[in-house]
Amino acid sequence: MYGMNKRYMKSVVGLFLLVLLSGCQSFQPTEKSELSLQDSEFMGLWTLYNDCVVDRNPLQMQAYVDQLSKAPGPITIHHSPIPLPKFLKNWTSARGSRLSVDPRAMAVSCALQAGQAAWQTGSYVLAQDLLQSIIDEYPEPEYAYYVAEAKSAIRQIPSFRSVSLTE
Repeated sequence: MYGMNKRYMKSVVGLFLLVLLSGCQSFQPTEKSELSLQDSEFMGLWTLYNDCVVDRNPLQMQAYVDQLSKAPGPITIHHSPIPLPKFLKNWTSARGSRLSVDPRAMAVSCALQAGQAAWQTGSYVLAQDLLQSIIDEYPEPEYAYYVAEAKSAIRQIPSFRSVSLTE
């Protein structure tokens, strides 16, 4: 009986060491994240962003925003492959981007510039849509500047009121 307990303990210790050595790196995220971007993919995003900065055509800029918005973001604890209790997830803070430039920041910056370009060219509905998308899709504190700028720009857009000619 003592020999069986000794083998059992060796198995448990071996399993513990295996888990300890493999660590959390053996778990893979369930969604594609920014960490899975290849250099060429990131450079493609950077090129799109630079094109957005120099372009003044609001419709083309909106296409850049759409493409940049599809870029994978940072891994969040809520998408973790490791099952954690909800109270632990609520106590964790969001991790910032590990890239030199945050792809979400490029997308929101492009959206703000596209909204301003649309407003300047008189495309008020497009400007409203682009600027409102910033407010709706970027509630995180790190994008507060863009949200404040979008709100300020929306206040300057002339409002349209439908007028009925018949009663």
